[in-house]
Amino acid sequence: TINIVSKKDHSVVQVKTSASNTLNEALLFADVYTLADGARIQFRPSSFVLNEKEWSIEKAGEIIIRKNLLHVQDVKFTQGFQELTAQTED
Repeated sequence: TINIVSKKDHSVVQVKTSASNTLNEALLFADVYTLADGARIQFRPSSFVLNEKEWSIEKAGEIIIRKNLLHVQDVKFTQGFQELTAQTED
């Protein structure tokens, strides 16, 4: 299920899916802002189950995709004591 609520250059996106393979379930929430040459994605608290382990995505992580730029800031995935943070260098 994909649910999108949009107004002007801002969309709130919710994706909910499930399967019987590797990615068992996902519930993803994000704010998507349309830019002149790309998009800015800010994650809201979300989760997905991968190989029977539930991973959380914390809020405020951001990905900016533009014509000549890819910027990732504080995109954090956690599962128990495991943590993976994605961030581009300036």
